[in-house]
Amino acid sequence: MQLDTLYLTDLDGTLLGADSRLSEWSARALRRFYDEGIAVTVATGRSWTALDVLAGAPLRAPMVLLGGARVFDAARGTILREHVLPRGCLCAALEILRGAGLCPLLYTQDARDEQRIYYERGADAAVHAYVAGLRARGDDRLREVLRLEERLEEKAFYLTARGERAALEPLLPRIQGLGAHAYLFYGARTEDCFVEITPVSKRAGVEELRALTGARRIVAFGDNGNDEGLFAGADLRVAVRNATPGILALADRVIGENTQDAVVRCIAEMEGLDPERL
Repeated sequence: MQLDTLYLTDLDGTLLGADSRLSEWSARALRRFYDEGIAVTVATGRSWTALDVLAGAPLRAPMVLLGGARVFDAARGTILREHVLPRGCLCAALEILRGAGLCPLLYTQDARDEQRIYYERGADAAVHAYVAGLRARGDDRLREVLRLEERLEEKAFYLTARGERAALEPLLPRIQGLGAHAYLFYGARTEDCFVEITPVSKRAGVEELRALTGARRIVAFGDNGNDEGLFAGADLRVAVRNATPGILALADRVIGENTQDAVVRCIAEMEGLDPERL
């Protein structure tokens, strides 16, 4: 594969709307892009099993999943690259989070490569509310354990905990010193802030995609803290208007909001297509 331009977009808060779904218009336009030879793919914190939102617009270029930890060939259903959190690094990070009074959640892929989300029995009310919310939507990934260390035989890709920004920021250099990638992610509400820990950043996924596809230029679209790595590996950085201040400051260009199909409209315009005719 040899591409001139590869468009690489985050999902939640960027390509997807407020309902975390792909609009019918964007799905139709993405199908048209592939018919025209325009390559679009995603770089997301989601796993492959959580990409049902793309069912209306199956993307054929490789995808960056799990925040950069996995590059996945959607067309063939195969893993092309994979990174996991080393056991020692993960144990040390868990102690740092618990020492700060936080209640972590651990995301893994089990022996059948199905995603699991583990939380500890003594977790706080915020974690239990999060768990209840996912279960109410039919999410069957959640499992309660006495301690997260019980599940370290599985592939661990992602560790997170919710807290106040002032308490979370000092933890970042300590966790990064363990050899992991750590950043702050802001939820839909201003008071929601999470420390997120992954084996690598999205930058690793961008670099691996460039090598796999031979893309001469990568245009990246993002909105939140985990997209800093995405922007770092791209040639052109585009933020949606609803992005965090940090992402807006890194962007070469700012477009409309995610609720306005802004990413797909921007790609159409860059490719000389009239969005109103898609």
